[in-house]
Amino acid sequence: MIKKFLFLDCFERFFLGIKKNRAELSWRSPQFFLALRASVACVLAIFLAIYTQAQDPFWSGISAMTVMVSTQAGSFRKGALRISGTLIGALIALICVSLFIQQPLMLCLCLFFISVIGIYGSLIDPDRMYAWLMGYISALMVILMPLGEHATGNNFINVAFYRSYEVILGALAAFLIQIIFAPKNLKSSSPLCPSISSSGLSLPQGERRNQEKLNFLKFALISTCGILIGPLLWTFFALPGFSQIAVSIGAVLSMDVEGTRYKGFLRILGCAVGALFVFIFVGLGINNIFIFLILLFLISIFFLYFHFSDVQISYFGTQGLVVFYIGVAAGLTPETSLTSTIERLIGIIGGVCFIVIFLSCFWNNKKAVNKDLEKVLEIDLEKNSGGI
Repeated sequence: MIKKFLFLDCFERFFLGIKKNRAELSWRSPQFFLALRASVACVLAIFLAIYTQAQDPFWSGISAMTVMVSTQAGSFRKGALRISGTLIGALIALICVSLFIQQPLMLCLCLFFISVIGIYGSLIDPDRMYAWLMGYISALMVILMPLGEHATGNNFINVAFYRSYEVILGALAAFLIQIIFAPKNLKSSSPLCPSISSSGLSLPQGERRNQEKLNFLKFALISTCGILIGPLLWTFFALPGFSQIAVSIGAVLSMDVEGTRYKGFLRILGCAVGALFVFIFVGLGINNIFIFLILLFLISIFFLYFHFSDVQISYFGTQGLVVFYIGVAAGLTPETSLTSTIERLIGIIGGVCFIVIFLSCFWNNKKAVNKDLEKVLEIDLEKNSGGI
């Protein structure tokens, strides 16, 4: 019990993953060259976002990171899913907020139904799981604005517009780098080209399939309650990091509570290491944009090497880079303050801890989960939800 409470079993699993991948560590490996290529795309995306005066340039870097896989076709498909999911989610959220901006209860109901549909859709439609995920996460970010601590005027419109713009900009930067450098004929079975589709999975038929759908719906309803209750508690106690609480909950959800717990552990560990790099970076007081981009590129390679590693440790690299970008590329000039990073880190840790406790109390995964299906869905979610 103490071992689980302190996440010691998660540390063991993580270091086993490190040990497994250490043998493959090489400057000449495909993994390293993919990390190198992805770093170029991320830095280019952030530079373009800063140059065009985007609201939060780090979103462009995160978008470029998450759509990068080893082939052009894979990146184009994943980018298309990310862009379409983001645009649809933002549009639906804009309609809801425009209609009910003065009615918090109705906004909460909209949030509830959007989250249920998004989670359920991601479970029954593995081919488009990433679009469903990005759709409801984008809607969460927009709808939570009028309910949060920074609720003012047209904030939600700015969030919807700039998130969509930044995501598209990041995806386009990744597409450009892939067109120039990516191989065109790498087989999709390559470990560095994770499939978004789970078409190889044989789903149950007849009554068994109906039971799976019912379990998916139950999980969507229960986890959505967690997505709503978490931010409400955060607002009630006036805790920092409100903008990250619901996103963190949505990003680590898994029908297997232990899967949610381990993914949450990787999110926290990655965020902690990313924050450490932010502290060092900000402490250097860099004001030159050229030096800023060079250091951004070098640190990106480190995290992206993990990001493209085995699924057992990849989410650590993903979240480390996300927090690093948030901490150092949150505006049009290099960051000199750690306040936003600390607040977001509190929200991330709080969201992870809350949803693990919540699902442990209200979701009986042992009876409800088909293990073969859950293994595929959890791996796909870990590889594809990366940059949230």
